[in-house]
Amino acid sequence: KATQAIPDSEVIPGRLVINIVKDGSVEINKLKYDDVRLKNTLDLHYQLGMKSGDEFTDKAVLIRADHHVEYGAVQRVMAACMTSKIWKIAFATKDPDPKYQKKKK
Repeated sequence: KATQAIPDSEVIPGRLVINIVKDGSVEINKLKYDDVRLKNTLDLHYQLGMKSGDEFTDKAVLIRADHHVEYGAVQRVMAACMTSKIWKIAFATKDPDPKYQKKKK
């Protein structure tokens, strides 16, 4: 669990937002992506951010995961980013829903 967060007030043009939903599946713009489609999308995202002579893209990715998702699903998306040479990865959190909060004694 995250113990602290910094508000994501900076809008990054062209940042790809990848959502990992409760069942561990991946969505981008509310469309489901299997591993092959995700890899193809990340490869295209990489190419769109390339500058001549650079090895890594300047494109960023934001990974948002449901709090019920197992970490392995997040690792799969991170590994896909790494394979596509995308290194600007951020993670999103939000204030927890009060119904999930443990009561302090």
